[in-house]
Amino acid sequence: MSTVYFAEEQWLWRNRILQGALASGVAFCALRWRAVGRGRALAEGISCAAAASFLATVRLDVRVGPGMLEIEFWPFVRRRIPSREIVSWQAVGYRPLVGWGGWGIRWRPGGWAYTVFGDRGVRVRLAGGREVLVGSRRPEELAEAIAASRGERL
Repeated sequence: MSTVYFAEEQWLWRNRILQGALASGVAFCALRWRAVGRGRALAEGISCAAAASFLATVRLDVRVGPGMLEIEFWPFVRRRIPSREIVSWQAVGYRPLVGWGGWGIRWRPGGWAYTVFGDRGVRVRLAGGREVLVGSRRPEELAEAIAASRGERL
């Protein structure tokens, strides 16, 4: 994509709930050191560290250019949506736990969500009635960029 109207990178490790879970995991491993012995606690600690290291690399990249919305939830999926398939779009607030079952790559009948934290994004309706929710810290700018990619103004 040579011309970029919008680009945003969001890292999963910045999610406060995930940070709390990781801190709890570290504390749990430290407490188990005495209970189960050094060898097993060390193995559990290495497993926790490996999981935390992997989660630290997960990110959501969103880019909008001429005729294209690109969503990359690295390292899992890369989705390109041609602007001609977009019927409507709107900056919205959403309820990640109630509406989608949490953050991440989420599916429900009729659509997909790509989010890492927060409760704001852009709801995109595609030809055929499907929906894509893209989490963003700057949803109004993302919506304007989608309009620009279609040659329209909000």
